[in-house]
Amino acid sequence: MTPQSTSGAAVRAAALVAFVSSVALSQPDDWHRLWIPSGSRLPDPVKVRVQSLGDLGSDLESDEWLMVSTKYHEIHYQPSIDMKMLADVYQVIDNLYEFLNRRSPVPAKSPIRVFLVPGQRGRSRVSPQAVAMRTGADAEATFVVGSLMHEETHLFNFAFLGQAAQGWWTGEFTCIYNQERARLTKLGVDPKSDVAHQLPNGPSGSLASLEGPNQAALTSAMSALYFLEETFGASRMIDFRRQSLISSKATNGAALPASVFAQAFGKDTEALNREWRAFFGWQ
Repeated sequence: MTPQSTSGAAVRAAALVAFVSSVALSQPDDWHRLWIPSGSRLPDPVKVRVQSLGDLGSDLESDEWLMVSTKYHEIHYQPSIDMKMLADVYQVIDNLYEFLNRRSPVPAKSPIRVFLVPGQRGRSRVSPQAVAMRTGADAEATFVVGSLMHEETHLFNFAFLGQAAQGWWTGEFTCIYNQERARLTKLGVDPKSDVAHQLPNGPSGSLASLEGPNQAALTSAMSALYFLEETFGASRMIDFRRQSLISSKATNGAALPASVFAQAFGKDTEALNREWRAFFGWQ
């Protein structure tokens, strides 16, 4: 091969690498894919009365609901709902199921019954027995979808755990991370800056010690999970989720052992703690 042809081949190879890299960078990640609309038109609803909702709330069983179906969900609402918000939720709600299905060892049973309750905002809960969840209808679509992401994460947890308790990392910490990261992605807010602003003095404890329902612990865990996913990638996070679920099932929700972090991320918690603090610039 002549020097000229060698040079030409090198240029073409470099151009190909640049093209492939640009295509890869243009592809949405898991978090941005959550917000890609399905393109499906909101169908005409059917009128239904619901039963067997267990601890989701007997108040829901006393009313007639309008209901529209998607591939994985049945969305129930009242005529007073903001139809623009409903249409926006309808377009993306199945993305939640597909996101969690990719990140969970077993799928949740479907269809999942979803209740958008008028007169409420941010008041949500879930019933694994009824395979159903509820949240307030009086909010914008971004907030509603984030709230449903939180509860649907619980449903996927229950699908694996059965009657076993979830534990903080498997349960509430992962749920709030999924909820907030989904919401911030839609709003175009950098999660790293948002969390750093909320925790100017750093996290409330080390990785292995975080627990409890207080806001400082929840935000600290949110920051830790963001650091771990950004540093080690989605595949390691999926492995961490699988191992945390296995640990919760074996211990009925006891504190997550430090060994789970080491197995998933290949470093002990002391090293992870140092890197976590350095990632956010905490001293």
